[in-house]
Amino acid sequence: MFDSMADMMCVPLLHYKYMDRETSRMGLAHSIIAPYGKVSCSDGEVVIVCQQHFEWVRFCEGILQRPDLIKSPRFATNTDRLANIDALFAIITARCQTLTRAELITLLEDSNHPLANVSSVPDLSAHPALRQIEIDTPGGKAMVTASPLRDDIKLGPVPDVGEHNKQLRAEFGP
Repeated sequence: MFDSMADMMCVPLLHYKYMDRETSRMGLAHSIIAPYGKVSCSDGEVVIVCQQHFEWVRFCEGILQRPDLIKSPRFATNTDRLANIDALFAIITARCQTLTRAELITLLEDSNHPLANVSSVPDLSAHPALRQIEIDTPGGKAMVTASPLRDDIKLGPVPDVGEHNKQLRAEFGP
């Protein structure tokens, strides 16, 4: 897992090591690509990405419905977009807030754009890939996530508060 996360931090690490520049925390945004980041729809969030100029063109035409932005001096190049990031995301946000997540995702997929759905805890709870097991607790049965590593790991009952006090005090003292 460490190697995976280190790989995702490759660009900030290169900036630090070779440019003596520490990249500030950006959340789901990107320090050198625009637009790249989380946008709000009417019912949730989606991450949009335009890494190449042809993606920017398709994004302006197919998603924003604003082909005029393609050659706008404020947004024509990635460098221009980064210099005007607040204005850019104001335009993107105004459009995306008129769409549901499903509508935006469909538009992005139809335009062959990279994207990520920003999931919530309720989304996780309803996800078909979520594996859970039932355990006993002092308050009754509960469903918890299954071990991601081994299916043979079975959890025993959750102890009640103070249930093992005598054993712990005997082992570790008063």
